[in-house]
Amino acid sequence: MLLHAFETSQLTEAQCGLLGRVLQALGTQALAGEHASASNSALLALTRARAGLAGSAADGQPQPELLQRVIRSALACLRQAEGAFQHGGGHTLFQQAETFLTAADADLTTHLRTRRRPLPPLPSAGQLAAGLDALFPPLVTAVQDWVVRLWSQPPADYMLQDTMHGELAVLLALQGRDEERLAIDLRSLLTRGSVRVEQIMDVLWPAPQQRVLTLLVQGARKLMNLEELLPGSRQWGLVDHQPVGDSGTPQTVTDFARWVGPLRSHALIVQFPVTAADILSAVVLGRRELSEALDQYAAGERLVELRIAEPWMIRTANGKSQRGTSTTPTAKQVYPLTKHQPHELLPAMRAVSLARRVDAPMTSAALCWSALESTGLIPKQAGLLAKACALQTLRQQIISLHPLLVMGARARLSQHQIKVEAARGQLKRHERAVHDSSRSVSPSALAAAAQHRQLASQAAAVLAREEAAHLAAKENVRAWEDALRQYVPTPPQQEDYLLDIGCWLQILTPPRANDSAQLRAARDAVDSLSAFTGGHSSTRLNLWRTRLADPSALAHYVQHQQEVYEATLHWLYVTRNLAFHRGQFAGPADVMSAHAGRALVDMTLEFLGNWRVLEHSAGSAALPATDVYKALATRHDQLISRLVASGATSHRLRVDHITGPDETWWI
Repeated sequence: MLLHAFETSQLTEAQCGLLGRVLQALGTQALAGEHASASNSALLALTRARAGLAGSAADGQPQPELLQRVIRSALACLRQAEGAFQHGGGHTLFQQAETFLTAADADLTTHLRTRRRPLPPLPSAGQLAAGLDALFPPLVTAVQDWVVRLWSQPPADYMLQDTMHGELAVLLALQGRDEERLAIDLRSLLTRGSVRVEQIMDVLWPAPQQRVLTLLVQGARKLMNLEELLPGSRQWGLVDHQPVGDSGTPQTVTDFARWVGPLRSHALIVQFPVTAADILSAVVLGRRELSEALDQYAAGERLVELRIAEPWMIRTANGKSQRGTSTTPTAKQVYPLTKHQPHELLPAMRAVSLARRVDAPMTSAALCWSALESTGLIPKQAGLLAKACALQTLRQQIISLHPLLVMGARARLSQHQIKVEAARGQLKRHERAVHDSSRSVSPSALAAAAQHRQLASQAAAVLAREEAAHLAAKENVRAWEDALRQYVPTPPQQEDYLLDIGCWLQILTPPRANDSAQLRAARDAVDSLSAFTGGHSSTRLNLWRTRLADPSALAHYVQHQQEVYEATLHWLYVTRNLAFHRGQFAGPADVMSAHAGRALVDMTLEFLGNWRVLEHSAGSAALPATDVYKALATRHDQLISRLVASGATSHRLRVDHITGPDETWWI
């Protein structure tokens, strides 16, 4: 477990918070507002802007009007990240990038005033894209160097910390670092003891390595001319579960075939080199490369369905092999979006379901735009949906703090249990050594028995201390959870389902003189749980308490999320045009765009589904989705104005109703 690794290497709270935040931002299960694709990132904004400018220069896509929306939304996101570059370094480079985007916006404004139709591509697009290309490598280096400052002298401002952490996560995501593998590599490093920041940076950004990937393809025994389509590849057809090829079969391939087991259909094993930052990134990239090669066989044999199976094997440069399967999350029980069928949302549900199954990220992102478009959204209304999603993100983030804190405390408690088991195991080893040594009367055996007897006595004392610490921690956590549950009830084993979200929000807002004794006790319990848990959970809680204590900071956060989502929606539309009109299925930051697109559709369906449920229970007619977007966009603007007003307080906010059809979101 990472907690054990953090303790072994004696990391500070800030260092644990940094690594925890980066890992969370890379996780595929992260909420939209937590993932790297929704960070206020200058690097992500510049990646999209330079791709848009380069595309415009090459073949006129995106067209000038859409390109200007991309550039302006990129500028808004870029400026939100300026404080991080001022504190961490690279501010001069940042200003140069901002100058390029400002020039692009000005050139587009002038260009759009011309009367010629259809409008030609922006003449300066290629030059501006080249300027951003030249700036990007030194900007990347500057952001990497932030780790040094965050490791030893993190800023006291939690919001600035979060921005810097998010930018680092974006850089890791852009370079293809896998969250699961990163966690494994960090655990391997940290369990050795204290570490230097240079070692952390080496783990975060390992040099890309060439590895040999082995995959199983079902639907055929031989792919003709594969070597021309996938350079460096070899293949073996499976006959009676044994690999058979034109050349000899390595033992690792035979072992892989045996591990896969009997198959009921024609199949073959394909092996080819892949260069990536880590093993799991290589698997993802390799599956994508092979899938693109298989598209040509699907076109040539329209009645044959070729499918890449879940098992994989990878061999590193030192000759070691590792096997695994590409699996997706499962659950004992799953629930539909609503208990009744909201027919107008079915096309969106179908489109995003398909988007999750598509290997090509740009196609997945394009399907996400189609899902939103099926609700009636048009490109120029992206700002309305972005405002609605910003409100939903506020709701999600407030709610998610509860399970993050409670489950974090339980993980810390489990760490105490692990220490007890380790101490008990050490005691048993010494007791066994005493027993074995006592069976002989030789001087050396008697000396060994005496030594182990002394070590056993010391181990018994350690075990007693660990058991006492574990018992005290268990009693404390139980008392704190009980005090919290008295004020914020949750169903058994469902800490992520709050029966009263408003009560939880009251705990997070600043204390007031007229707070009830039960509320004060619950707030004290949260403080204790946070101190006990530490790390990312504590940092996240402090971040949101800071925002809720400063209404203008909360308004800034909501406004920023709207800008991030609007930029994402504009880019999804660009991606849709490139994927469906030009057949392009790969591009800059395409994996992040696909994740952001799916997250936005999920969030949109979440609040639309809730809206439909409340309408259905009230017997009201269904409001068109576009009218819901407009209503929530108006609510977003009202929230901002109320939060920045003189004497504003977050105590009047009700996030449980903030994206619902009623108007009780502000009391």
